[in-house]
Amino acid sequence: AVVSTQSTGAAGQQEVLMGNIAVYTTVCATSSGFVYFFLSVVLRKKVPEPGDLSNGMLAGLVCSTSGCSVIEPYYGIVIGGVGGAVVMMVSKLLNRLRIDDVVDAVAVHLGCGVWSAISAPFFANTNTKVGENSPLYSCGILTGCKDGWKYLGSNMLITLLTIIYVTVIIAPTCFILRQCRILRIKVESERHGVDMVEFEGPAYSNDIKSRRTKMFNDVKNPSPRIGEVNRNCDGV
Repeated sequence: AVVSTQSTGAAGQQEVLMGNIAVYTTVCATSSGFVYFFLSVVLRKKVPEPGDLSNGMLAGLVCSTSGCSVIEPYYGIVIGGVGGAVVMMVSKLLNRLRIDDVVDAVAVHLGCGVWSAISAPFFANTNTKVGENSPLYSCGILTGCKDGWKYLGSNMLITLLTIIYVTVIIAPTCFILRQCRILRIKVESERHGVDMVEFEGPAYSNDIKSRRTKMFNDVKNPSPRIGEVNRNCDGV
């Protein structure tokens, strides 16, 4: 329901926006998780594991961050749904590019973070709650705001600067760690699995038997592909 608080003062406006944030965030997570589940069944032909499904819902939470205080909750169905598709596509792209991201951190936080920044200027709409003279006022391209394109440009610029900043900081750090030979785990740990080596057990209970079987098989018959990958990477 649309609630007008133009006559209740700043305190009333903030209370309404706090409720808006809570509902919108929940809707985004739910929608994203549903879309991720649906795409997993249709495209991957399997029901996603709990960890993967959690990533789908986490993607929705990331999608909600940029505009949680300026977007109506019902728009969260669209924004969260697109986020569920984004995390799936980015994850598949990284696999195709042979970039190792076992927890899909890039897909969730970078992919959905960029989508969050782009979506907010399109769907922002708080004029029904706070009024145009309020410092909390915001509106977007799809809600009839003439400044929506300016907000989009600002968000895209901030996103680009953030990517540049992180790259400048992280790239030298990773280079130093690689030169010190502490960036990667040992080959044996990589072959057996970090879960088994560091914690003496797999991370997922439904995969205990298969992981242990694979570990013992790898010890007896090391995979030539793993050895080849490690030899190629030693000189990187």
